[in-house]
Amino acid sequence: MCVLGSGRAACPCPERGIGARFGLRGAGAPAPPSRPEARPQAPEAGREAGLKKAFFPKGAIASFLVMIGVYLVVWFALYFVMLSSG
Repeated sequence: MCVLGSGRAACPCPERGIGARFGLRGAGAPAPPSRPEARPQAPEAGREAGLKKAFFPKGAIASFLVMIGVYLVVWFALYFVMLSSG
């Protein structure tokens, strides 16, 4: 039961309720267990080894240039329609 007497899930006590949900603990509570040591990484093989080179977004640049080209075609089409209308 909660020290403050409510016993609900929203109890502000660090043993249960909101304090426990967010990792808060009281002064006498034991420390949380430490994280296990990270295992050494195995050498990467195959496709992953080739991804270590610098990334260059070729597809994004190509689609941007296509978009600019389409906008230029639309702009010139409207420009020539306006010129021909007088």
